[in-house]
Amino acid sequence: MWLSFVIQVEYHANELNDPDNFDSDDEYDQLKTNFKELGRHVEDKISSLASSYDSSAWKQDFRNNLIEATSYSVGHEQDHGKCDACGRSSNSSRIRIKLVDEDEVSKYDIGYDCMAKTYSFHTVYHFKTHLIDKIASRLESVSLEEFMEDADWIWREFNRFNHLMSHSQLHYENIRDENAVQIEEEECVQVQATVSTQSYHSSISIEKIKEYEKKKITGKEFQNVKNELLLHYYHQFNDNVFGGRLPNIRVITSAASETDPHLTWNPRLTTTAGRANLFTRGGRYTGGIELSSQVINGIVRLQSTLAHEMCHLATYINHHGSAGHGKLFFQYGNLITRKYGHITVSTCHSYKIPTKFVYKCMRCGDEFPRQRQVEYGTTCRCLGELMMFRYETK
Repeated sequence: MWLSFVIQVEYHANELNDPDNFDSDDEYDQLKTNFKELGRHVEDKISSLASSYDSSAWKQDFRNNLIEATSYSVGHEQDHGKCDACGRSSNSSRIRIKLVDEDEVSKYDIGYDCMAKTYSFHTVYHFKTHLIDKIASRLESVSLEEFMEDADWIWREFNRFNHLMSHSQLHYENIRDENAVQIEEEECVQVQATVSTQSYHSSISIEKIKEYEKKKITGKEFQNVKNELLLHYYHQFNDNVFGGRLPNIRVITSAASETDPHLTWNPRLTTTAGRANLFTRGGRYTGGIELSSQVINGIVRLQSTLAHEMCHLATYINHHGSAGHGKLFFQYGNLITRKYGHITVSTCHSYKIPTKFVYKCMRCGDEFPRQRQVEYGTTCRCLGELMMFRYETK
């Protein structure tokens, strides 16, 4: 991309330096060929990124002003009903922006969604215009030869170009994410009447599920129906909280996949209750969930752990790669709690996990529960020797 950017700068510098002869003089033919073959990569990247922010919902006059205006500024927060850009009442206007084309000023009150897109679209779309203005200003004080020999200036502009390409995406995501919880809450209100009124698994009735929830089943009773309950709660949460945007998984698989969405029980997860596996498939963000068959021994743990991992899936799939226990994760967690008051989503569980072995330090007396035997000679942090204190046969 560096070579393409240099050719882009050289092309426009020569065009500005000799505007009368640039189109007709043969001495510029090689530069034009280089620009056509390599220099256009910069323009292609700008065009591709700008088009990703364009919205078919924008009114034509708004889009035209956005393209023609070279200056874009953000004013104070507003609250005036429909968005002036797209006209949708669901995207109520929150921000006033100003578009300036020479002496003509246009003002629009727009929603957060359009705000994020218009800022990113305008910044990227007009990068070339501002670059040419900078080149013209530079050529007023130095010759063309001195300008092209100033590698530091070109390198600084190239770094600004790279920063812009990434900064516009981050800015768009930040503004969009600020409004994410409001959008999700509106969707939750629309489906509120459907919560717990249907079973999402054909072999188990909603009456039976309510009975299980009331009894808070554990042990063998839970083990007999855990697959049916897992599928039921996954699709119930997906429909009632996440807007049906998560993968449509209908089968419990025996093992996790690195390429296909999945729900599976993993007996090797002994210290964590669950794990969200996040990956892309065909350029689309997707993933799956593994749950610990060792830790999840009842319906209460199933609900809270599944909700936790689905929050990870939602932030990753709906917000293009966001992960971890960040702002979006807790926003989805709050939606779960508001929908199902008895389910809380936290960063870690406090479950007491049954273990096969318990070791005790012969010096300080601390106990260490373990699923597997530790190596002979293992010591405590106080350097005391660990000895097996209890062994559970079941």
